[in-house]
Amino acid sequence: MDKIAVTQVNDVFYIDQFDGNAHIRGTLHLTLTHLFFLGLSRKQEIWLPNQLISSVERLPLTTGGAPLVIHGKDFRVLRLIVLKERDCHDVYVTLTRLLYVAHISDLPCYRFVPPDCYWSREEGWSTFSLESQFSRFGLPNSFWTLTNVNKNFEICDTYPLILYVPSMVSRNILYGSSRFRSRGRFPVLTYLHPNGKSALCRSSQPLAGFSSKSTEDQVLLEAIRNSNPDSSILYIVDTRPAINALTNRAQGKGYEDTNVYRNVVIQFFDIENIHVVRSSLENY
Repeated sequence: MDKIAVTQVNDVFYIDQFDGNAHIRGTLHLTLTHLFFLGLSRKQEIWLPNQLISSVERLPLTTGGAPLVIHGKDFRVLRLIVLKERDCHDVYVTLTRLLYVAHISDLPCYRFVPPDCYWSREEGWSTFSLESQFSRFGLPNSFWTLTNVNKNFEICDTYPLILYVPSMVSRNILYGSSRFRSRGRFPVLTYLHPNGKSALCRSSQPLAGFSSKSTEDQVLLEAIRNSNPDSSILYIVDTRPAINALTNRAQGKGYEDTNVYRNVVIQFFDIENIHVVRSSLENY
């Protein structure tokens, strides 16, 4: 408890993130694991784990009180007005201390053990099974098969070991496609519709530049298209603005050339890069 200078502050106003005119009066509570704001009407309750706090900012004192802005790593922004400047200082100091964790073992998820816990922590690693998740899709089936081509993360260090790819493609095709994709992220299955045909795959941008081609990558995308016999078109969704994708061609990257890939339609969704998206959220 040495880190906590104050555990409860009354007469705190929460300014709604999406309605700056809405000032909700309540109480701010601080614990070793969370902060939470409870409105006087108890209809407004906000919880934020301490480890999801990105930064805490004190603003100049106003006639209405001491403003405090808490930025969350989940893009939430908590704007508070504390009536007493001393209380605001104590909250700021407390949150700043709680943000710093000397060792990973000090995180609440490691320190807290339920009194009736009947399993060891080591078993938590086996709670999630990617293979069992794919089995929920009815995999493997005649169109999709499991491959160990990324065993020991040999091809792509940001892909899991378990990958599903079209049954008709060989390992050489996968290797060739990975060499043509940024960071080796060749197209792999991420979701299969219950009808067993409509598939959602993911990949990185191709290293196409203005003229580079990859026969292996073309074969892999055609195999993905053929995995759904009810559709003759493969839709490629590129979340970037088209101008950004075109600019990347000058850097040896870019997007799929529809003159090379057969029966392919590319749709750009005009989402700016992560820095622009993050900055836009700060305007709220």
